[in-house]
Amino acid sequence: MKACDSLIGSQVDKATGVDEMCAEMCGESSGEADAAGGGPEDPAADSVSVALAAGCAAGCAIAIDTYTVDAWGTDDVSTAICGYVGL
Repeated sequence: MKACDSLIGSQVDKATGVDEMCAEMCGESSGEADAAGGGPEDPAADSVSVALAAGCAAGCAIAIDTYTVDAWGTDDVSTAICGYVGL
């Protein structure tokens, strides 16, 4: 999903360090997904927000282990995380 890649990618670019990056990205992306989709009244946005909140930390750790930002870049990391959470 392009929106997921974009939201996650923007957070990857902002953070430094793997633990900090995952914590910041997962927390902010979940809230931003809900807001971008029309807020708490939008069931689709709520679903994306819940999926990010539930699976993002695990997906982030796997993505960092598999696709490092230094070797592959932000786009591959974002795609891996979004794929892990099913978005």
